[in-house]
Amino acid sequence: MKKLTMAEWDKEYIAGTIERFDQKYTMGRRHEWDLSLRERMKTSSAIAEVSDLPGWTLIDWAMRAASRSQMGKLQLLNMSNPNQSYASETVAKELRANESSLKPSKGEKLDVSYPEKITRYIKKAAVYFGADLVGICKLDHRWIYSHSYNTKETTDRHQPQEIPEEYKYVIVLGFGGGYYLRRYFPSYINTWSSNGYRQVLTNAHLSAFIRYLGFKAIDCSFDDVALAIPQAMQAGLGQLGRNNLLITPQFGESVRLGQILTDLPLIPDDPIDFGVTEFCNVCKKCANACPSGSISHGNRTPETISISNVAGEQKWQFSPETCHIHLYGHKDPCQTCISVCPFTKPNTFFHQGVRWFIDKARWADSFYVRLNDVFGYDKPKKADNFWEDWEPEKY
Repeated sequence: MKKLTMAEWDKEYIAGTIERFDQKYTMGRRHEWDLSLRERMKTSSAIAEVSDLPGWTLIDWAMRAASRSQMGKLQLLNMSNPNQSYASETVAKELRANESSLKPSKGEKLDVSYPEKITRYIKKAAVYFGADLVGICKLDHRWIYSHSYNTKETTDRHQPQEIPEEYKYVIVLGFGGGYYLRRYFPSYINTWSSNGYRQVLTNAHLSAFIRYLGFKAIDCSFDDVALAIPQAMQAGLGQLGRNNLLITPQFGESVRLGQILTDLPLIPDDPIDFGVTEFCNVCKKCANACPSGSISHGNRTPETISISNVAGEQKWQFSPETCHIHLYGHKDPCQTCISVCPFTKPNTFFHQGVRWFIDKARWADSFYVRLNDVFGYDKPKKADNFWEDWEPEKY
């Protein structure tokens, strides 16, 4: 491969005077004003047909449509044309518009005679759209919020909430990574997160996929319908840590969760136990490092200490008020508890081996905690040369 000078590039690709092109004549705009083109498109267009042929089934079509379902919304939100302005009601109307003009043949609906197969398809689609972890559980109405509280409304903000009985399953998605960024604590760097954006887009795409298959889906992108962590535990993604966050075998606590409620028949996963409770009883690193003193050093108990704690859960009690005040009212960002957690490690062969011992030889938890100290995982990295050393693909 050789690099060209701009003069060489011009000689290769430019043959005359270039006049600035009018966007009106691009194919993406011509159908708006070119009536003859619009008529030709009408005569050649047809409702999307699906069949039993491999590659042309409803599930193949639904993946194609779902993959494109959010592009129009993102384009509208990110418009950069300085000559165009949209009133808020126009934007709202566009955002409510149908995601795709493609529709399957009337009455088409996925055959769910084999829920094991459909479950595999859903998990593959979730990973394709951006999830790192996927688990499924039956919808447990104990975790549905009894009331919703809409911060965008000025009246009737607080309303009772019920989910129809037809929604029987929850797809729980996990988005992990960012371990090396976590080492730069406390700083802005350790609180960078692209996982939230991945979660929102993946939830939207997977929800669209399910709807295109002929079923219903409630996208819980912002934890606005149900408590995410209990359902993630029931779906087999991880266990509860001392700081009340989910700990996963693959990413530790450096993971973000998404949920989708659906009536699509699926096969639930089983909850898992890989030694977190016993380890957290011994470790207490998050409690020792918490700058606001929000994390308990004591034992698990169902007795709550705040109206923001769920009653009846057997867990280490946690002070959400002091954590929230420090996180959002302090000049420094936090998430220190995630950074110091010994489970928050890269999913390498070595660390997989350590997790295996934590699970199989739980009596040696105090040794594993000391081993964590020996390797210096508790020591934050200095950010002096961060931008020079930073390799985005690694982080």
